[in-house]
Amino acid sequence: MDFSRKIYSIAHFITLVYVLVIWSSLRTFEFMHFSSLLQIPILFLFAYFGFRFFIFFISMIINKNKILKKIILGASYFEGIWVGYYFVEKNIPVIFYQIIEQSIEHTNILSEAYNYHVDRSCSYKSRWHSSGNVTIDSSKSSINYLYEIDENNQIQHLGLFSGIYFKESHIESPFRITGFSYSMHSNTKSTFILRKISDRITIANINTLIQVAINFYEEENSNLSSSSLYADIPKPKE
Repeated sequence: MDFSRKIYSIAHFITLVYVLVIWSSLRTFEFMHFSSLLQIPILFLFAYFGFRFFIFFISMIINKNKILKKIILGASYFEGIWVGYYFVEKNIPVIFYQIIEQSIEHTNILSEAYNYHVDRSCSYKSRWHSSGNVTIDSSKSSINYLYEIDENNQIQHLGLFSGIYFKESHIESPFRITGFSYSMHSNTKSTFILRKISDRITIANINTLIQVAINFYEEENSNLSSSSLYADIPKPKE
């Protein structure tokens, strides 16, 4: 990915300077009687371990600094809290929140979903988390991953999510995702829509977060026909 190339480029440059300094030192202190043959393996070891150390050190600094991480990840920066909704059988909506935690090496996704009722109340439905690698393709603006879902505290099963993300410009981080999920257990397919609401990954109040997800669903579906089961749902307060 693009950010991996950035990290490796920085580490390569620092390692090159580091090795040149070591090489100059070996040439300066000739009284140590380092032969040319001995200098080569010494430089190789310094370069190898130095490069690995700089990769580790740079990654650690970036992962601990949200501003640096956002700059390095650029258009592939998803970390934060997202809200969204999807529809199950008979077009009944399910709202959910999603926490995406990102580092230079990995992306972890955790979601919790609630059944949405006519009176705007919600009841717990399921939770799921990413399983394995989350693939982000900046050239196609796509995000794909396998997930494990625990529905109604029953046995977990696998599913696949595939989505397209949207951003204000090619350098901005994504703010919206649309896509679909496919359950390998029930062989059902659902359409998802998500919107990012915060760069933070800590939740202060789940009830408030659920309300934000409800408002998002209602805003997105304010043009429902009068014949819809949910047409008489009051609009969210401004």
